[in-house]
Amino acid sequence: MPSKKPKYDLSQVKQIVEKFLAGDLTKLWFSARSRSVAQVMTILRCSEKEAEEKIAHAILRLEPADFSDSNFQWGITNDIYGLENYEDHNWYSKFNILNEDGLESVNQISFYPVEDFLLVANGRVLKVTYKPENLSDD
Repeated sequence: MPSKKPKYDLSQVKQIVEKFLAGDLTKLWFSARSRSVAQVMTILRCSEKEAEEKIAHAILRLEPADFSDSNFQWGITNDIYGLENYEDHNWYSKFNILNEDGLESVNQISFYPVEDFLLVANGRVLKVTYKPENLSDD
């Protein structure tokens, strides 16, 4: 079971994401758009805007028990969460909070279906619910 604690306060993350959903598009940034938004578009058959909104709503559903781990990437610590059974799949989510000149935003680095398994804080193991070979080119 993961023993670390998240770097970022999840309630603060959610407050920032709520501002995005209320129309402030500067509050949620997708630094790996092709890995996150594009996969959600393909898997859930939705538009880019809908994919961004689905990811934002997924973040709002996260609870402390969904925390998995933190990692250090691109010079910043990121929190990793697993979301069980959202839109019929288990999801891996990795993000951080950026603070530039006093303006905070959530940097959503990764959001895609669990690819192997993911152990979360309360001991649950999130399993694969979606296989990439199900993707089609059309």
